[in-house]
Amino acid sequence: MSVTLTKETNSLAKNDIGLVSAEENLHTNSPETPKPIDTNLIHQANTQVQSPPISPQPPNKTWENFRKLFTDKGPPGFKIFRNYFTMSLNTVGIIFNFLAVITGNSNIVSKKISEKIDKGSEWFSRYIIPLSFGWNGIEALVGNRAVEAVARIIPAISFLFLPFYNLNIATGVSSGLQYLFELVKDRHGGKNPATHSIKENAKQTIQTSLAILKDIFTLNQTHEDFKKQISTAFMLIGSFGGLAFASKDRDSLLARFFGNMRNIGGIIADWKLIFNDVKNNIRRAFDLRLVGSLCSTASIMNIIMRWVNPELARTLNHISIAIDDFGLTYWAQCSKRDNDEQFADKNLQPAMS
Repeated sequence: MSVTLTKETNSLAKNDIGLVSAEENLHTNSPETPKPIDTNLIHQANTQVQSPPISPQPPNKTWENFRKLFTDKGPPGFKIFRNYFTMSLNTVGIIFNFLAVITGNSNIVSKKISEKIDKGSEWFSRYIIPLSFGWNGIEALVGNRAVEAVARIIPAISFLFLPFYNLNIATGVSSGLQYLFELVKDRHGGKNPATHSIKENAKQTIQTSLAILKDIFTLNQTHEDFKKQISTAFMLIGSFGGLAFASKDRDSLLARFFGNMRNIGGIIADWKLIFNDVKNNIRRAFDLRLVGSLCSTASIMNIIMRWVNPELARTLNHISIAIDDFGLTYWAQCSKRDNDEQFADKNLQPAMS
């Protein structure tokens, strides 16, 4: 009896007795025969000129060394200066303002001395207090927040050209932009965007700000509610409008219109700060309530100031500036703490701007 073995049965037989070779087994058991490798592609890949990797531009050493002054590695003398510079300036400003109010409305000193104190208070508010605004701008710049730095420096420049009773218009520009930046942070998860890079932070801040302004003027309330939108619009329109059309006036129609618009917008924004719903950061919640209380008080006085006689208006202006100075002092400390936290933990963004 003869048995005819096919190719398949022959392979199985070989496999059963262990005679099949590895090569035969590979070709027999593989469902598909692998395609041959194209050696021409390998040759092209090996001979192709590879572009060198693009290395990032090294940071400016002078600027980086300056930034290091603000870290915990900075010299002790600079730490003391940083802690007490703005605090000292604004404390003197507060004392000056209240002395002007007291001496101007009592018989404690002669009228001549009272007038000198009044003029001295105005001079200090106009030329010395702006140094605090400038320092706040430096703190923001060191934290890679360039657009915020510009917003804080604007009052320092404007103070030099505005009359005493319109200094709040300059602070309104800064406050309005700062409130806008709070909305920017809200859209970035409560954090300043891209603080690892000053250029990227500026780019994202401007882009988000423009998107917010577009939503405000098209009444799109997808991201922000009406109160946030109206307060931002009132502060920015009132401040920039006041600077453009009524910078030299106190009680003209345009001065009252833009001035009151700026302050009403500020009060609405401050109301949101006072009654904030921040629950996961007690310190931030306190910061917002304190700043909101101070600024809203100053705004109310500034509204009244535009409707009363010049003497009372000047008194109210001294008081509102003193309150602003107090808020500015606290604001500076917040800027310092923001940078301290930012330098301590690269993943931790500033809690408040």
